[in-house]
Order: sequence, then structure tokens, then C-alpha cells
Amino acid sequence: MKFRICGDLEAPDWVLAEVAVVSEMSQKDVLILTKTVIDIFLSDKNKSAGDCDSPQDVLALLEARKFAVKSKSDTMATVALLRYIVTHSVKYQVDDTIVIKELEQIGLKTSHCNAIIGPFRLHRPQIQQALISRSLHLSQISKGEPPSWRLNYTLSTKALPNVNSASVFLNIPIKNVTVGAKEKPNNLGRSSNNKDLSFAISGQKLKALVHELRSAREVMRKFDDL
Repeated sequence: MKFRICGDLEAPDWVLAEVAVVSEMSQKDVLILTKTVIDIFLSDKNKSAGDCDSPQDVLALLEARKFAVKSKSDTMATVALLRYIVTHSVKYQVDDTIVIKELEQIGLKTSHCNAIIGPFRLHRPQIQQALISRSLHLSQISKGEPPSWRLNYTLSTKALPNVNSASVFLNIPIKNVTVGAKEKPNNLGRSSNNKDLSFAISGQKLKALVHELRSAREVMRKFDDL
């Protein structure tokens, strides 16, 4: 079954697994966790979209809010699930009513869905703005260092004897420059404000990415000819 909050794809296995954990929590605990996830996500808009929440920050904030952490691993897994729900719902512009409906379909109680949607609805504009500010822009790509890539081809694994799947690991040097700040080279001769954006992508998704980039380039060329 496909869900809009998952980008019109099936829900990842880890999401379905964590739903069972969240279902065992009280509505109050889900509400506190959701507020915590949103507060931490909005606390630093200069962080990149791929940055993960620091366990120390999350647990410290929960402790300050008198939240009883029974299992650190379960709590952080729940935080990851709630962050996924919140950010993907905004990313794919899913209406609140549809978010609730789809969360119920993947196994969450109505009371838990309402605990999530309350803070989410209140902070949706700020979350959307934060996602926009963290998206990768052409001006951020470092011109002095070309992107690097590596091709991985998996023949088989212990769990799956016949995989035969190709994937590409991309590494894009980007500039993470704060407005008004001057770039300072480090002892490697590289700007200390630079960082790498690294991710793995399947062969099928890579083809789609290349197609979209070529389409975008053609659109940009049309504007250059005006």
C-alpha cells in the first residue's frame, strides 16, 4: 500500500516496525515527543536536511520536560519516526486530514495521531521554511572541488542469494557559508566552511535524477536565450 507521506511509495519496513513501539506509548508521551522533535528540528535552521538529531540533545530536552525515558534506543527510534512523519508530510504537502488517515492506516491509534497532528499543524509553516532553507542550492556547490562517485554492484548477500543490484555512492563538496561570514582556509587549504554531502542512490533513482537535472538544464538554457 502506498502513502502520500512516503512520497507515494510503500512505507519503509523500519517505519512499520517503529509504529508498533509508538502504539504502546501513552498519548501524553507521544505529544511530548512530537513537540520535542519539532523544537529540535527548528532550533537550528542552518543545519543541513541530512543532519540527524543528536541523542544527547534529544535526551537532555526530554529530561528537562520530565519525560521518563525507559529505553534510550526505543526513544531515539521513535524520535526518528516522528521526524520522518513531520518532515515528509510537509515535504510532500500532505493535508492534515490525509496525514491522520494514513497514520491510522499504518497502525497508529486515533488518539496518537491527534497527539502528533496538533503540534505539527501549529508549526507547519516554520517546518516548511526550515526545509527550504536546508535544501541544496547551486550556489552552495564548491566550484573548486568536483563531485566524486563510486559504483557498487551487489551480487548477493547472506539474506538474499541473488541480488544483482547496482548502486552509486555520490560525494558532493558544498559550501556551508553563513551570511556575512568570511571563508577561512584550514590547514589542508580547503575552506573551513566547506562540508561534503554524501549519499547512496540506486541505479534506477540515479537515472531519474540525471533525467531531471537534464530537464532543469534545458529550462535554464531557455531563460539564457531570452
